[in-house]
Amino acid sequence: MSPEIVLTLRILGITLSCFDREGAVTFKIEKKGDLATLTLDGNVTIEHVAEIKDLLSQALFEFSKTVVCLDKIERIDLSGIQLFCAANRSFENSNKELSITGKNDSEGIKQALLEAGFDSLQVCPENLCEKCFWKGDFE
Repeated sequence: MSPEIVLTLRILGITLSCFDREGAVTFKIEKKGDLATLTLDGNVTIEHVAEIKDLLSQALFEFSKTVVCLDKIERIDLSGIQLFCAANRSFENSNKELSITGKNDSEGIKQALLEAGFDSLQVCPENLCEKCFWKGDFE
């Protein structure tokens, strides 16, 4: 059994959490005014989407703009892709902004998006969002 470290702090109205266990995702939240930056590292997979969903829900409630940095993601599965699609829809419906950076920096993300058929998207496949941040060229 691998060691597990769980740390949660409440500072300046935002919860900073870190889960460190084998194959897990770790994350850091930085707050600057009305902007939250969520940096993820590790795997965004079904085992961890509930934790990430909670962070995104908190950011939606507390900030008008949230940036998610994915450049350190090793792996993402379809549940992770769907989580960010749903988060994008929630932010748009609340007139708040969600953006993703680093999707082209991670081979794991590029491969998952190609396998899920997102390589040729130009608009939201379900026409539910004004923008789809998965669309485009992944080369």
